Amino acid sequence: MKIVFVLILSAFSVFSVKASPQETLKKVPENKVLVTSFTQTRHLKSIPTPLISTGTLKLRPQKGLIWATAHPFPNTLLISKTGLYQIEDEKPQALEKASQNNAIFKTLSAILAGDFLKGLEGFDATLLPENNSRWHIKLTPQNLQLKSFITALSIQGHEQVQKVTIYRANGDYDDIVFTNHKLVSLKRAFSTRELGWLND
Repeated sequence: MKIVFVLILSAFSVFSVKASPQETLKKVPENKVLVTSFTQTRHLKSIPTPLISTGTLKLRPQKGLIWATAHPFPNTLLISKTGLYQIEDEKPQALEKASQNNAIFKTLSAILAGDFLKGLEGFDATLLPENNSRWHIKLTPQNLQLKSFITALSIQGHEQVQKVTIYRANGDYDDIVFTNHKLVSLKRAFSTRELGWLND
């Protein structure tokens, strides 16, 4: 399942809330890899029952991420500095017409890595009230081409990003929940083949 992730905040408005990403979001060190589990629930107007998939995300700052869906259908997506790819027969295959997907992947990559302001490039940001020390931010795309594809991103978290909702222009939306965040060494996180995909 292709999930969707470029995007300079002119000013970050301060609201009467208890926390903001800039205050609590931890940055992933460049010598570490963020590994987290995800559950993606896709709500399609044409289908009454949500489509649920689970898997693992591996993110190396400044290099890229590997989004590996395990269930119900194994599928691996790669985003690197050179673009968005699907892994087929253990080899990256470039995805055609993937500019919108690539944009959202890059945004979420930056935010998941803790580089929040970089992740906001190309979006208007609104910080929303949230309970306790959690923060909740809504991102609205400025780019006309991206607006035709998504209407907003909703991102919630504390020290790490915990939930992302992607609202699509056609009325569909995706809820993605991240759990079991871990920072691990490069050798523990990636196989030799995966390092090759990231051009290491």
